[in-house]
Amino acid sequence: MDLEKIKNDIEPICADLGLKLFSLEYKKENNQNMLSIIVDKKGFLDIDDLEAVTNKINEYLDKEDPIDEEYNLDISSRGLEKDFEFEDANYYIGEWVEVKTMDQLHKGELVESSSDSLVIRTEKNKKIKINANDIMNIHIVVKF
Repeated sequence: MDLEKIKNDIEPICADLGLKLFSLEYKKENNQNMLSIIVDKKGFLDIDDLEAVTNKINEYLDKEDPIDEEYNLDISSRGLEKDFEFEDANYYIGEWVEVKTMDQLHKGELVESSSDSLVIRTEKNKKIKINANDIMNIHIVVKF
């Protein structure tokens, strides 16, 4: 089984549905083989999104049959509030985030990302530039 090929084949399936393949893992769980796929989406990923991606991935797996042994398929989302890596910031532009640095917690809409910094816009419409080297954690939050 070539897990990298499966990943490369599934990424465009997800992208066509407006989703991002976050992770793909093949593991043994409770004495069963498990292909575990986690997808993400800007904004709210709902049950219809999960159903659509599950159907498309099932079609691919049935047609290509890339795994010789019996396995279970588990497709899920990352949830609403989630951490992400600085390198993935461009994908989350427009999302409401909390950015933790050594000495502060900044909250606002992620409006810009470059190779060395992020810019967020606070509720008071103030733009804050945060150096990548100062970032300890970036977390998407639901704004009410």
